[in-house]
Amino acid sequence: MKFILEKKNDEKYAKTMRIILQAIMINSKYRLQWEDWYNLHILPTDGEELSIHSTIVFLVADAIWYSENMGSIHLTEKDKPKVLNFLQQLK
Repeated sequence: MKFILEKKNDEKYAKTMRIILQAIMINSKYRLQWEDWYNLHILPTDGEELSIHSTIVFLVADAIWYSENMGSIHLTEKDKPKVLNFLQQLK
């Protein structure tokens, strides 16, 4: 979550991610590759189920990442720490 909220705006990164997102939305082969990569690099690899807290944090982080990379919503630098603080208080 911290990576998502603390990363700086990088237009080259955003353009690359938009291309990747478009590819995985259109082509099932790329979608499966994305799912494999996500499961290997993002989700816990110890086989344990995520707690409800962790699930919510993952969903919020993904939503922020997708919306920022697709250009629909951009959190302000003022709001990012507020979101992070709120999520850290969840139990």
